[in-house]
Amino acid sequence: MNLVGSALERAGAFLLEPAPVPPQQPPPPVVPLALPGPVSLAVMGLSPGSGARTLAAGLTLALGRRGDAPFLVSLGAARPAAAGMRACEVPAALTGADEVASYGGTLLRLAAESTSASSVWSVPAREAARAASVIAGVDLVVAVAGRTAEPALAGMVCSLLAERCQRVLLVANAVPQQDEWARWAAACLPESRLGAALLARGRFPGGRLGRSLLEVAALVAGVAGGGLAPHHGLFMRRQS
Repeated sequence: MNLVGSALERAGAFLLEPAPVPPQQPPPPVVPLALPGPVSLAVMGLSPGSGARTLAAGLTLALGRRGDAPFLVSLGAARPAAAGMRACEVPAALTGADEVASYGGTLLRLAAESTSASSVWSVPAREAARAASVIAGVDLVVAVAGRTAEPALAGMVCSLLAERCQRVLLVANAVPQQDEWARWAAACLPESRLGAALLARGRFPGGRLGRSLLEVAALVAGVAGGGLAPHHGLFMRRQS
């Protein structure tokens, strides 16, 4: 069963109940952080066309600018890796969640023989079922909500995903009303067709999108490495 689809079905059952109250505390300022060490991330789209693949490439390049040399592992069709970006694609023939995780893990171990680096998994919404084992094992899942997403429903889905993962960080991408996401998402990325085109070619964009990607990379690295306290947009597994 599709992981995101299952979460959406369960979230739908809550629609007649009061919506969960999102954290109220204001976000802490994002300051430049030294990387705490290699971290593992999964950038997963909550719906088709949300921009997960673009954000995964952006975070890979942004972390590279912070002194890391991340390895990008893509599920689904991937664009050719640009010079300076280490990347690979999981073959479509691998359909089982465990064999996908094993294949990617082998590649990452081989890469780690030359240098210790972070890993970024690119998981479009349609590939969520194949990535189930990956999502359960990474340090942080970055859930990407697209322009047509509804904030409270995206928050419900992230709460459900957090029961299977260590941490889930919600990022809104190119949403038309950013103020509606202020209580739910950790960050809102601006829409930039030029920036997305540059990322597709393996080039880091400038302007607002570039600054936002650097801020999200600092936030993601801090949360995944345990260096930042919980704040809005971060969903964690409830302690039993």
